[in-house]
Amino acid sequence: MKVQEPDTYSLEKTYRAFKAATRSPDSVTHLASKHIRRAPWILFQPQEEDVQPLAANPQLLNAYLKRVRESATGSTISTLAYCFLYFYPTEYPFFEAVRQALQELVNGSRSPQARRFSQCDNQVGLFDQQGPHILADQVMETDRSSGAVLADFCLAGALSTHGFARHSYTLAVSQVHAHLANQNAEARPLEQLIAWSMDESDEKGALRFPALRTELAEALLLPFAQANPRPEIQQSIKGFFLDHYGDPRLSKPMWQGVDRDAVAVMYRWLVQSTLEDFFRFLDHVASFDREADRHWTYRRAFWTAYFEAGLIEEAWVAFGPDAWREAKRRLKDMGQDYAELQAGSNVKANHAVLLLRIGGMVVTEWSHMGKYRVWHAENNQAPRFYQRQYRRNQLVGNPDFEGSHQGSESGGWQRNLSSHIRQQTGFSIPFRELMPR
Repeated sequence: MKVQEPDTYSLEKTYRAFKAATRSPDSVTHLASKHIRRAPWILFQPQEEDVQPLAANPQLLNAYLKRVRESATGSTISTLAYCFLYFYPTEYPFFEAVRQALQELVNGSRSPQARRFSQCDNQVGLFDQQGPHILADQVMETDRSSGAVLADFCLAGALSTHGFARHSYTLAVSQVHAHLANQNAEARPLEQLIAWSMDESDEKGALRFPALRTELAEALLLPFAQANPRPEIQQSIKGFFLDHYGDPRLSKPMWQGVDRDAVAVMYRWLVQSTLEDFFRFLDHVASFDREADRHWTYRRAFWTAYFEAGLIEEAWVAFGPDAWREAKRRLKDMGQDYAELQAGSNVKANHAVLLLRIGGMVVTEWSHMGKYRVWHAENNQAPRFYQRQYRRNQLVGNPDFEGSHQGSESGGWQRNLSSHIRQQTGFSIPFRELMPR
């Protein structure tokens, strides 16, 4: 349902006419019909210096609704219905009076436009107290696109992203949050909400409700602050945020204002996928490169134990030029844009390095026969995370502790490194959990 908004000059004149009428509401009876028709655009939200909308004046609102009931055309009723759904001023006391009046007006009008609103009201309760709940159920339970459903219910165009539709969407966000918090295994509500969240008319995949980005992120992530969901649920949520919010380690704007605990969930998931990507790449390298460290089974077990204990705070990977191209071809999460490691200075094009943060310390692990190196929290020469490129000297210089991976089978280096981590951070993991199972 499309209603043309009047130009600014015309709305200014109507506003002035109604502003003057606040001193004598009965004068609304004598206002020109054009002002009565335009009024919905300026009644429901504060204008200029006003603190409250004009409709907050009960006498003025009653006089206007009386005039509409007595003499308004179908066009005026349709404009009133459209603007009510567009602004949907639930925060104001006058909301209920306008809602009830509109339910009566659209159902009693013979105008084709007004009758269309009446049909939609009968279908989804546009002017019913439970209307937003009904619409949320309709969108979340259908197999059709959210845009098509909204259009069927007189909520196409601007009405699909404002007021009534926006209010309904927030209800769906809350429902899915509760669904996820209850560890409900069904994936469909999440899929439906993600689909509703996207602007179908935007080729770049913009959010339909960008002003609600923080509420959406918190609803989908906070239920997992303590424990992860099933892998397919986690991948769906993580993939959505990487595509539409960006990696929070690299791109901050869309994550501004999001609860820290929610962002921490994304960080934890990204640590997990970074480790998985690195080890998956090493499995591939070890299958044909004799120089690759044959002890990676032991290194994988060691760092996996620290991750599963929740002790790895951050993880990042830098790939040499050849390794980067191969990783991009093979790894599912390369959308995270890992760093490039410059070849030269004892770095080959197929090398890679893993950066980890544990208890404030930074640790590096190299893909081939390199040492592990540890920088304590107070060492300002520790490698920095999330850079786009690294040189070898940025990743090996002035560590506080280092060692080679000797005695993997007997746990030699594992004891040395875990003991050092325990001394510096207090984090302790039983030795048997550090070894392959």
